[in-house]
Amino acid sequence: MEKNIQPYSVLIADDSNDIRMVWRRRVEKLGFKKIEAVEDGAAAVAKARSSMPHLIILDFVMPGMDGLEALKQIRVFHPAAVIVVASSVAERGKIVEIKDAKADFYFLKTATQEKFFETISKAVSLLQ
Repeated sequence: MEKNIQPYSVLIADDSNDIRMVWRRRVEKLGFKKIEAVEDGAAAVAKARSSMPHLIILDFVMPGMDGLEALKQIRVFHPAAVIVVASSVAERGKIVEIKDAKADFYFLKTATQEKFFETISKAVSLLQ
């Protein structure tokens, strides 16, 4: 990335610890320093409310509150956040739901590392 992204903070929400660790390493590679990670949608909403991160990466399917509901709630109090939703589901209906809930970007969890970097790079461009 060309721009300095160190001032921007990231919140990662996924119920898989392995995925949280992989995504954390990837955003660190991009230069992010302020990174928090939580395990479900309710924790994502609470953390977003308390820390107001610039970029939020949400898993679509999580136990309890899913990523879609978390997205809707976060948009109410933090409309400036850039929100990326990741899912293992590629159903057109789900993608439409995600877009209708005002996600900025969407990617498949099975996407390559390059696709992850491409999506996050696009998200960062909205911050700058």
